[in-house]
Amino acid sequence: MREAPGPLNSFSRIVFSGVVIFDAKSLTPIFTKPLYFQKISDPDSYFTYSGLLEDLPHAVNALDEAAMSLVPKFGEALKAADDVAKAIPTTSQASKSE
Repeated sequence: MREAPGPLNSFSRIVFSGVVIFDAKSLTPIFTKPLYFQKISDPDSYFTYSGLLEDLPHAVNALDEAAMSLVPKFGEALKAADDVAKAIPTTSQASKSE
């Protein structure tokens, strides 16, 4: 059993993840955003590595909740970007108005 080097150096959870949105027709990525989850004062800190491993199911549920809480924000950002894109005249629209 590996122990943390001291009470101020306990094991804590740090999660790296990401979101990628693909174009439906070409399946090319049109949006990529890395996500990084870590609390400054994480109540889920562990004094042994085995304690961290035992708590992984709880950590997975917490990650799922955190990632899903971002879905409405991504939806709002995509809608705003779509509204901006619709407001920009395309080449064919610009030539028709001239």
